[in-house]
Amino acid sequence: SITPPSVAFLAAGASHDEAADTVRVGVRIQNRNAATTSLRVQLVPGYGTATAGTDFQLLTDTLTFSPGSPDTLFARVRILND
Repeated sequence: SITPPSVAFLAAGASHDEAADTVRVGVRIQNRNAATTSLRVQLVPGYGTATAGTDFQLLTDTLTFSPGSPDTLFARVRILND
């Protein structure tokens, strides 16, 4: 049997100073060769202590792993200084 591709964040969590402005969040695909087409990953906030719209804003909400793209892609997140 073929193991399907999977994606995961490079880090389980992150902490940044509110003055950081914009940070990058890495997402890595594993077993890419199991997919012959592009794989889209939608980022959905909500499982931490920061609140979307108050503490941060996703500047990238979807990552697309296409054949030939790097195994790690980065989403951009704006840190809101509240």
